Amino acid sequence: MANRKDLYEIRLNAAAAALAARSQLLDSKKFDKKRKQRDPQFRALKAQVKVFKTRIAAIQKVLDLDAATKQRKAERLATPKAPKVKKQKSVEAAPKKAAKARPDKPAKG
Repeated sequence: MANRKDLYEIRLNAAAAALAARSQLLDSKKFDKKRKQRDPQFRALKAQVKVFKTRIAAIQKVLDLDAATKQRKAERLATPKAPKVKKQKSVEAAPKKAAKARPDKPAKG
């Protein structure tokens, strides 16, 4: 995930630079803020910047979650397990149920 995050950061920087260049060009043409917002290239670049920021935030959220999970697992493995106490069967167990008394059946044959 870190490599993907790095790629999106590179793309974000490129898109932000292109957005700044486009904004500067529109400013030099004396576009007001409202007219600049309506420029198709400006809007497309602004949307790209927003998409890349959103993706980077989602990747960071996953990386944070993974780090927290790894830390919890390491803590769980570091603590020694308490030995399980086996219940000892008592020698004086309850008497077994007597088998049902069945009438003797005559042998087949």
